[in-house]
Amino acid sequence: MEAGDKAVLYTDGILEATSPSEQEFGVDLLKGFLESNHHLKADVFADLLIEELWAWSEHPKGCGQDDDITLLAIDFHNS
Repeated sequence: MEAGDKAVLYTDGILEATSPSEQEFGVDLLKGFLESNHHLKADVFADLLIEELWAWSEHPKGCGQDDDITLLAIDFHNS
């Protein structure tokens, strides 16, 4: 890894989050989010992704999810 790189680890609960029409968030939406927001610091990136999931699924924040959601975003810096 080099300075400026980011690692994102997540559980299947992110990909399998469903919209009101039962569509999964899936790999394509996650890739689009990553491409659009890769420049953000890890903590802001993680918070924004979780907010995006809540908005997309139309569930009130903090309740209503069907699966566990775990997300770890790491920024790499020079030491």
